[in-house]
Amino acid sequence: MSESNKNIIVLDDNPEQRQQVAGALATGHSVEILASAQALLPHLNSSDVNLLLVSADLLESYCLSVVLDVVERWPGLPIVIVSGRSDQRERVASLYGKLSSAIVQLPLEMSRLQHVIGCAMKEKPFTTLTRR
Repeated sequence: MSESNKNIIVLDDNPEQRQQVAGALATGHSVEILASAQALLPHLNSSDVNLLLVSADLLESYCLSVVLDVVERWPGLPIVIVSGRSDQRERVASLYGKLSSAIVQLPLEMSRLQHVIGCAMKEKPFTTLTRR
């Protein structure tokens, strides 16, 4: 699968952050935006997804629960955690460090975010279609 054919889901309830991240990734990737974790699992079950980008700023316990469920069902799916809160850096790292491919602190140059996403997909090439 070529780099340009990757399908990424962005899960974030902050419209401004969601659009900023999705816009940066749309070049060369197919990006789907979900504002709620409720739609995530059914979407992963029915779509070909290569990477999940999740906002750590979602209601913390619910976000962690969703990430744990995704890791259990699709253990090879790269997950990148994005946090817009600098005061939560250590907490986010301790909660998600072993569950994710990368943790990104915003604001961040979008070229850097693209690089992190590319590296995560290279290190863990995966598609949810292989787990059906």
